Amino acid sequence: MTICYAPAMTNRYGVDVKPSVRKALRHLRESNGYSQGEVAETLGVTQATVSHWESGRRTPSVNDLAALASVYRVEPSTFMPSLDEIERARKFVREES
Repeated sequence: MTICYAPAMTNRYGVDVKPSVRKALRHLRESNGYSQGEVAETLGVTQATVSHWESGRRTPSVNDLAALASVYRVEPSTFMPSLDEIERARKFVREES
């Protein structure tokens, strides 16, 4: 069995959730017509923080994701990987074992 060091946002199935989160954050912000600065002001963070979340350089905390979900009027689960992504990761883990 090969041991891999996972990125910080890898869930228990080995799925890197960063792409899901950052794409959703940017899409939701843009589709709601908000600037990064407006979102930052609403959440009490800097514009650079919002930019880092959207680029994947930083990961929002669970509390930040809950606040973002409230701002965008979506369920917090919006920021989680899809069931298809999880199933692909499960198959990958089984094949590597």
